[in-house]
Amino acid sequence: MTIAEANNLIAEIEAIDLQSEEGKKAFSSIIETRVIRGGAFKLTLNPHPDLYYVRARILKNKDDYYTTIDDHSYNKKFPQYIKRGRANFDEQAIFYAGRTRITSLAEVNIIQNNIEEEEVAYGVSRWVINKPMDLIAILNPETIGQIKCGELNGFLEFVQKTYVDLKGTKNEGIINFYKYLSEKFTESISEGEEHKYIITSTFANQIFDKLPGISGLLYQSVKWPETYNLAIKPGFIDSEHLIPSHIFKQTFIRKNIDELEEINMEQAKSFDNKGNIVEW
Repeated sequence: MTIAEANNLIAEIEAIDLQSEEGKKAFSSIIETRVIRGGAFKLTLNPHPDLYYVRARILKNKDDYYTTIDDHSYNKKFPQYIKRGRANFDEQAIFYAGRTRITSLAEVNIIQNNIEEEEVAYGVSRWVINKPMDLIAILNPETIGQIKCGELNGFLEFVQKTYVDLKGTKNEGIINFYKYLSEKFTESISEGEEHKYIITSTFANQIFDKLPGISGLLYQSVKWPETYNLAIKPGFIDSEHLIPSHIFKQTFIRKNIDELEEINMEQAKSFDNKGNIVEW
């Protein structure tokens, strides 16, 4: 893909009315025939005692608790309430997790932070890799150097070298397109603007459909580009590729998206993953 071809493709995508059914079909065709076939960056995450991912889910009432593992996992019971997200369509469950607690909380607050100086409580869970997972990474050529996660070091060096090697070649446009795509994955989107996820959710589902062995996607954090997030297909949670290791309830004064003042943290007394029980 030349630079001109990449720029033309981006302009073509930007001209599509993604809120219309015709536009969605047109964009899906572009992704399937002109993007997925162009290749993507794959990496494998392996079990490691110090490697974990964090999910945060706001509690409706600050005195409540989440009492099942399912409460901390993806939405299994009420798909009708699932709105389109970064890697999912309406009513499609995806397991989202952040590399750190602050990343996970920030991702939730970007959508739900409407009231400042509010006391809020979250169910927070740590998940560890139990079986190797293959992922597709969407990384911005301009910000990839900001990621500070040791488990990705070798992979990031490979991706950066690939970008460098593409410069000055007939495929240099790939750099432009991946920058465009990665910026869509890190775009800040508020509640009510879910239609803006059409580009990323369509891309994700094309990956999921064409590469069934892929566990999910890896993309940089919206608010914290030094770290990243995962979007994992539910089947890989059900088959225990990721399993919970710790479960907490944390209460904060939420001042704004980036500032949470912790006022209490409580760890679950015990939990049973197979029994789907959390005891407080």
